[in-house]
Amino acid sequence: MNTQFSAGPQALGYLYQARYSLFTLLSDDRQEAAVIIEGLDDVAVVGESQIKLEQLKHHINKSATLTNYSPELWKTIRVWSKSLEEGDWQPEDVTLNLITTAQAEKGSIATLLRRDKDRDEKEAHNLILKIADESKNQALAPAFAAFRGLRSTQQERLIRAITVVDASPSIQDTTPLIKQKLGIATTQDNITSLYERLEGWWFSKVVTHLINGSNQPITQFELYEKIVSIADQLKRTSLPIDYFDAEPPDEYFTSSDGMLFVHQLKQLKLNTKRVRNAVLDYYRAFEQRSRWAREKLYIDDELIFYEKRLVQEWERYVAILQDEITENEFESDDNCITFGKRVLSWMETKELPIRSSMPLGHEYVTRGSYHILADMYPPHVYWHPKFLDYLDKILASK
Repeated sequence: MNTQFSAGPQALGYLYQARYSLFTLLSDDRQEAAVIIEGLDDVAVVGESQIKLEQLKHHINKSATLTNYSPELWKTIRVWSKSLEEGDWQPEDVTLNLITTAQAEKGSIATLLRRDKDRDEKEAHNLILKIADESKNQALAPAFAAFRGLRSTQQERLIRAITVVDASPSIQDTTPLIKQKLGIATTQDNITSLYERLEGWWFSKVVTHLINGSNQPITQFELYEKIVSIADQLKRTSLPIDYFDAEPPDEYFTSSDGMLFVHQLKQLKLNTKRVRNAVLDYYRAFEQRSRWAREKLYIDDELIFYEKRLVQEWERYVAILQDEITENEFESDDNCITFGKRVLSWMETKELPIRSSMPLGHEYVTRGSYHILADMYPPHVYWHPKFLDYLDKILASK
């Protein structure tokens, strides 16, 4: 529900800040470029010499207009005037960008400060002074005073550094622009998969950056390293790993008690921690496989073929163990439990990646896929050699 006190626009502004900072760092041609958020400005892109300081203004209303009396214009002028007066930077060393999704009103200060053929810094200066002198708008009075408090030469230097970038892409429109930048890193089919993983990493990086007081810039080098890492996982010999440390809600563990694969584990009298790890593997593999399917990352019947491989390897290992044990030994339930634990232990340490060059941490897909197979009816794999004999009793008790 939207009310006059809704935090929606403000929250959207913060998200826009994070997404736009990713776009602006991707767009910077300097290899040494790095981003600082909420440092000298909303977003600062630093390099060896020049610094870009950007004030970001996002509007939900697509028909928003930037006029000579718009608070966002004057608040920005106030921020920059104060920073200049306090010596935070020198105008010759910075580029000051007002990035706004609003459209500048024709003939306004904003249009005079665009970086185009109609740019007129002298006329913009005169207009700013005229409005500051004549306006009775009390809400803007602190901004008028901040600019008027600068010496004339400082005012000129400040205006020379300012560029207004109006009608900028919104938070939604920034997404395809970022994807366009990522086009050289992967195939067109995989752009969305790359973008979603990169932005997830980026948002987490921004949160850490802000918690640490924005002291450590986010560099273009580490951004490109991450792009390369994700793109490598999207090649034909690999798949991305997204759920290595994912944790389901606590109730997931309780609700899984009745699942067939958990019954199988309990029949082996395993300790609680080992059963919990199996449930984690099941959850992570299920979520991972579902995401691969949603993103259409499988090639043809790849998952079906993978599951057949898993079953065949299980059958092969069980046959090897059966050759080591006489039929009479299976009469003892203790022997059956020992047998089942050996099969389960083999599975838990078996290297069977779905593709040949899977990234580190992929093992949960194999383990979890085995548990998915063990949860089918009838189970495609099982650990206790007599589990199928108990299956009807288990189902009847549900």
